[in-house]
Amino acid sequence: MDVVDTPEEAGELELPPLVVREPLERFLDGHGIGSGRVEAERIGDGHSNITFLVRRGDARVVLRRPPRPPLPPSAHDVLREARLLRALESTPVRVPRVLAVGDDEGVLGVPFYVMEEVRGHVPAASLPEATTASDPDPARTRRDRGVEGFVDLLAAGPDALGRFHARAAALVRPHVGTWRSTWEAGPLAATEATGAQLDALERGDDTHLRSSSVHALPPPPNERRWGCCGTLGTYLPAV
Repeated sequence: MDVVDTPEEAGELELPPLVVREPLERFLDGHGIGSGRVEAERIGDGHSNITFLVRRGDARVVLRRPPRPPLPPSAHDVLREARLLRALESTPVRVPRVLAVGDDEGVLGVPFYVMEEVRGHVPAASLPEATTASDPDPARTRRDRGVEGFVDLLAAGPDALGRFHARAAALVRPHVGTWRSTWEAGPLAATEATGAQLDALERGDDTHLRSSSVHALPPPPNERRWGCCGTLGTYLPAV
């Protein structure tokens, strides 16, 4: 069950609910968001974080929260999402306005935030995986929205893009250590291994070739798919 009325009802369930009405109503009261009973409807197909359309009186807002615990460290960080959205509010970037942030886990059992409902283009909905070159309109719409947003950002003045980059860098700085570890274990390690193999070939040492393998890839489908930069002919690794 995703939505219950009281914490007592939540405590009787084997799995914690995603929305508990009474504490959420008190939270919304404290931020002046609607009045009366909360009606919450899950929207979207995402699983990394969960999104609800919340109706309360005349108010329609969107609530974002992590999935049910346990959660891996630093994953599903909706508070980071909220900080990013708020940092972008004063720029021309098209983002919803964050109305309230719930960092007290006594409300829903996890952090969450509430933002305004904004209707617009949803790339995942209008550009499904099956979209092919014979149906270019969704891909062109995604392209156009990206270009229009960038133009709006530049229209704010010559320093707007620089401020945007500065805020983005400040937000991700705490995660650079994790990213560096991933890079060192992946691309950097592969590059160093390639360098060692080139050194070996220069010495006339072909030992590493004896441990190589060959992979067969079937040709891509005849009908090409749309990607960010045009049509794609995607190869899938053979099993």
